[in-house]
Amino acid sequence: MTRDIEKNDVSLDELFRWNKEVTVEDLVTGNSVTLFMRLVGDADLNRARTYALRKSAELRRALKTKDTDERISFISELDEYKDKDVLISTIIILLSDDIRSRAMRDTHLPEPKALSSDASLEDQEEYQKKVDNYPQEFTKLVMKEIDKLQKVERKRLDKLSESDLQNEYEELIINRLCNAEMVDSFYDKLVFFGTYKDSRFRSRAFKSFDSFLDIAPKLKDKLFAEYKSLELGSEQLKK
Repeated sequence: MTRDIEKNDVSLDELFRWNKEVTVEDLVTGNSVTLFMRLVGDADLNRARTYALRKSAELRRALKTKDTDERISFISELDEYKDKDVLISTIIILLSDDIRSRAMRDTHLPEPKALSSDASLEDQEEYQKKVDNYPQEFTKLVMKEIDKLQKVERKRLDKLSESDLQNEYEELIINRLCNAEMVDSFYDKLVFFGTYKDSRFRSRAFKSFDSFLDIAPKLKDKLFAEYKSLELGSEQLKK
C-alpha cells in the first residue's frame, strides 16, 4: 500500500533473468533435482489464459447450481446470516480488495519538488527527508480514504433488504472463488509450459499436464514462486 518514489538505477542483472535454474527436492528420496525455467511466449500465454477462463467458468456454473459439491463446500448457507450487521460486515470484508484499489487510485499526494542543481546542503537534506517520508504519508492518506469508503459502503448496504444483501454476498463470494481458481489455473499452465529438464529448454519437466497437476502441493508452490520471481524481474526491468 506504500508508494516508493526513490529513483534507483535498474541493475543490468535483470536483463538476464528471463530464465533460471531451479533446485527442488524430491519429496520421496530427499535428493535434489535441478530444473530449468523460463518465461513462456505469447502462444503459451494465450493457451494458459484460455484454460484459466474455462476453469473459472466451470467453477462459477457449479457454485451457482444448487446442491453441487462446490456450492455446499464453499458457500455458507445464507440462513446462517440472520444478523444483518454480521452480513454487512462480511460483505465489507469481501469488498476490501476493491475498496483498497479505489483508495489507492483516489489518493493524491504530490511528490516533493525536485531541487535545482545549486541547492544548498540543508535543502538537499530536507528534500531527502521528504522523499523518505513520502511512502508513510501516502499510506496514511490511503488508510483514511479506506475508512471513508468503508463507511460509504456500510451506509449503502444498510439501506438494502435482506434478500438484496444475500444476493450481493453470494455474488461477491462466487467472484472471489472464481478469481482464485482463474489465477491458480493460469499459473498451473504457465509453470507446466515453462519448466524443463534441460538448459536448452527442449524437454519439458513433466510428461503431461495431468502429471504436473498430480505433484505434491509443496513442490507446486515452490515452482509457482520461482516462476513469479521471473515475472517480477521482467516487470522491474520495464520500470
